[in-house]
Amino acid sequence: MGFRPLPPLRADIVAYAKAEDITVSEAIRRLVELGLKAKVNTR
Repeated sequence: MGFRPLPPLRADIVAYAKAEDITVSEAIRRLVELGLKAKVNTR
């Protein structure tokens, strides 16, 4: 699976990766997991 975020989003991901001392790939994996676990109110 490929993922090519726009430069502003990539910069945010890279900053998150650096803050967590992880690779960009690991950062993307964690962020995707967080997004999938998030509960969304439909109302």
